Amino acid sequence: MRTVEFDWTTSIECKLTNETVGPDCLDRAKYAAYLTSYLSTYRTESYVLNLNCAWGTGKTYFLKRWANSIYTKHPVIYLDAWKNDNHNHPLLLVLGELVEKLKALMDGEKSEAMQSLLSKSGGVIKAVAPELAKGLVKKLLSINVDKVLNDVKATDSKVAEGVAAVAVKELLSLHSKQNESVEMLKKEVEELLSCVITDDNADGNQRWSPMYIFIDELDRCRPTFAIELLEVVKHIFSMRRVIFVIATDTEQLQHSITAVYGQGFASRKYLMRFFDRSFSLPMSKTIDYVRTMRSTALLQERILLTNDLNIFAWDEKNSVELLALIFDGFSLDLRSINQIVERISGVLVNHPEEQGVVWLVILECMRGVLPEGYEKMLAGEAVHQPGTSSTNGAGVSLLPLDVFIFKPLSDMTKIKDHIDNQKMVINKSALTYNVEIEKRINIGTHQGQAIFELKKCGQKLIDNQFVLFRSIIQRISIRYSSHRDPIETNTSIEPIDAYIWLTEKENLNRFREYVEIAGNLS
Repeated sequence: MRTVEFDWTTSIECKLTNETVGPDCLDRAKYAAYLTSYLSTYRTESYVLNLNCAWGTGKTYFLKRWANSIYTKHPVIYLDAWKNDNHNHPLLLVLGELVEKLKALMDGEKSEAMQSLLSKSGGVIKAVAPELAKGLVKKLLSINVDKVLNDVKATDSKVAEGVAAVAVKELLSLHSKQNESVEMLKKEVEELLSCVITDDNADGNQRWSPMYIFIDELDRCRPTFAIELLEVVKHIFSMRRVIFVIATDTEQLQHSITAVYGQGFASRKYLMRFFDRSFSLPMSKTIDYVRTMRSTALLQERILLTNDLNIFAWDEKNSVELLALIFDGFSLDLRSINQIVERISGVLVNHPEEQGVVWLVILECMRGVLPEGYEKMLAGEAVHQPGTSSTNGAGVSLLPLDVFIFKPLSDMTKIKDHIDNQKMVINKSALTYNVEIEKRINIGTHQGQAIFELKKCGQKLIDNQFVLFRSIIQRISIRYSSHRDPIETNTSIEPIDAYIWLTEKENLNRFREYVEIAGNLS
């Protein structure tokens, strides 16, 4: 048996969606190769695989690249369930795609067999479509069942019982017709598949067994649609040589099922009965994703320009580490990271001289993840050190940073549990002080001490990434609150103070404007 090659190193035009799909930046081609080999052992059977991956972590990309990789050898169908959840019948949706794929493979051959399949498909539609059940009874009785049952009085209960008895009898007959029609459909499809695919997988083009049907975004659909589609796959399309790969965020799908059947319902147990096995895509490292994004290059370029400030020595490696640190601190998924990087790069393209990348990234992350804390910070109300509180001149309580920022971040990421293992992102040896800062220091008894502290700040560097992240947000927040020059008000100058101050350039309002405009890009 021949094998399929999984080279995802370059962009491709996806044959199933007619869109450009980029290179694999998360090293996931190996999982597609593994699953294809695994599923090949079931190529003559019926099988349903659940691909489990959280929202925004790349399962749609993975499914499209996987489907495209095997498209030239296997019959492949790709369905975006979310785009089709306005469809009244999941049955018609899947059946229509299946018939079209078989017609394409047959290419005019065996037209009689195809006609027979179309005929059997019509029988299944008529027998299975749920709303036809009541219509069938209505037609058989030549009356409106709902109206009769509503109008019959209690004293006429025997009449109602008679109507109900006839309805039950016909519905039981309908159920029998459903089963018969479904079995006939399965037989027809299996016979056609036998005509167009090779079990030994030795053919050259789209003829290998099994047929793959990829269903994406099921967890984002209406709960009733998602359940109906799973039922259709389980009870109607469980046929030989057909393998379903259904991508979901399983936890979210469980919530959908609970919404239909109520709290306390064993949604996970119910869900698992639809799948033979579940495969979970491992979470990728944020830094690996950020490093390979096209738009990251522009953010890196602007961060490197701040080396002229002589505060931190950034390079291509630690500038990406800084971005990844911020995204991890906010516990962002890959989809959100992609959106934020695209938004910030849009700002930078429109403002070629802008160096305040750290400002922009922090503010955009806060706006999306912690909007209440974001507004509090911009209003100057969340500017105090963690664990403290104060009041403004009018006696109004000001909320500390940890209430809106640091505690939520800690709760989301549990980053404090492993900060000791974090790697430094600042180059200690290259840290200096800026002449402009020295000029801005007030002449007085503390001048020499301030310069001395700045020169020796290599000894006082932030000792882990969480503290660095925390310090950046504190400095940005303080700047929004006070608008005071930290160089003029402190005798001990930290590198973060100098860096934030110099990249701000005394114009805070522009950052908020940039972020609000970029926020319209979704």
